[in-house]
Amino acid sequence: MPAVRDRRLLENLFHDAIRACEHNSELEGAMTRTALITGGTGLLGREVVKEFSEAGWKAIGTGVTRAKPPSIVKLDLLEEGGIERVLDEVK
Repeated sequence: MPAVRDRRLLENLFHDAIRACEHNSELEGAMTRTALITGGTGLLGREVVKEFSEAGWKAIGTGVTRAKPPSIVKLDLLEEGGIERVLDEVK
């Protein structure tokens, strides 16, 4: 079943990425871990936000529509200054 295999591959990639980030956080001390996920209102983005949240991260998704602060913030990547504004908001 390709869909099941693909889902398992994605789950493994997420967990590998989280472990790598946790390792870096341990090296830098007890920093708050925040993940900013673009496309957080989409199908894959919602799963990424969920995986990071379940792993103990402060996970913040972005989206142009369906934004529900504080877990999902409105961001149009093409809007001038939008990325800088969101980075300032989530610090």
